[in-house]
Amino acid sequence: MAIIVRILLYGVLICGTAANSAAGGTEPFEMIRSLQALQDQIVVGNASAFAAQSKLVESISEGFGAAPSEAWSEPRNVRAVVVYLLSGGQPQVVEGLLDHNAIPQEDEKLVRGALAVDEGRENEAREFLSEIDARALPTGLGGYVAFAQSRLLSDEDHQKTIGLLDVARLLAPGTLVEEAALRREIFLADEAGDGDKFIFLSRQYVQRFQKSLYADNFRQHFASAIVHLDLSGGQGMAARLDDLLQELSTEDQRNISLMIARAAILAGKTTTARFAVVRADRLTSEGSVEKTRTKLYAAAASLVSEDYDHGVKRLTEIDRSQLSSSDAALYEAVAAVARQIGSWSDAPSQVVEDAETSASNDDQTSGVVSAVQSDINFAEQSISDVDRLLKEQSP
Repeated sequence: MAIIVRILLYGVLICGTAANSAAGGTEPFEMIRSLQALQDQIVVGNASAFAAQSKLVESISEGFGAAPSEAWSEPRNVRAVVVYLLSGGQPQVVEGLLDHNAIPQEDEKLVRGALAVDEGRENEAREFLSEIDARALPTGLGGYVAFAQSRLLSDEDHQKTIGLLDVARLLAPGTLVEEAALRREIFLADEAGDGDKFIFLSRQYVQRFQKSLYADNFRQHFASAIVHLDLSGGQGMAARLDDLLQELSTEDQRNISLMIARAAILAGKTTTARFAVVRADRLTSEGSVEKTRTKLYAAAASLVSEDYDHGVKRLTEIDRSQLSSSDAALYEAVAAVARQIGSWSDAPSQVVEDAETSASNDDQTSGVVSAVQSDINFAEQSISDVDRLLKEQSP
């Protein structure tokens, strides 16, 4: 509650930031403390804090520009500049400070490195930051720098990247830096095919940050990673995954189970698909859109197993008016596949008609298959784009 009050008070303060700073009032490091307070609220799910962040960043830029030159002889204010830049701050005001030699020489390398990160000049950022030991920096700064360094090395040294993310998490516990570092490390564990570490880190994220406003990014990739790693293939891993999912809210469990089921169907991972379908079936109500999706994914998984008749039965139970356009395309593809696999002489008439309609026109069938393949390609591309998405969303 105290932090919320502090944020609200700062909303009043920022209206006069530039004037106060020029008169020797609000120090730059005090402005950054308020920004960090907002960031801490973002990881506990405060949408108002998220909405206020961009306005606050803009106001801090004005305050920095109006601060007297002697303010930058204070080390805490210089550190504030670095945190500001690594939080996505506006670089123009910092460029002005460097042009006017306002930043002490001993701090210039760190500030220029943070500025290069903010402006996307990665080669230059590596040059400035590569030899800096984030653990030797003052409290409150090292975590930001370690996280920035990890982003710069992500394509070069997997293990060093993970080590820097560990440092970032240790130096900034409970902050947006730790949340972003943990989320990124989870994704790297997926890329490396390390199922044990993926489960271990995911559990930490769920226990600490499942209310974060960036948690949807985690949930989407979590579902893709389960399919990618095929964690339900072994009994032990399936039990650990089930145990982990039970720590989520019922809504999140249901949504993630459905995401896993659909992604597994598209990837041809029937064991994983069945695992997710069973969980989704327990968590969805009859007649709901979610139950309709569950039936579709269950039918798809059953058709390519020994439970073909059950798959056909589930198709007949589907209210197609409740399907999204992408799931409707999947339904058509499943029906077409079902017709090719089995004899339809005894199959329910609705499914026969659906399948025959799908198969009667080669161009139409080709279009359905193409739509499903497009979903598969999209899922694969999403995995490869994780680093880019994180750079856009992280502090």
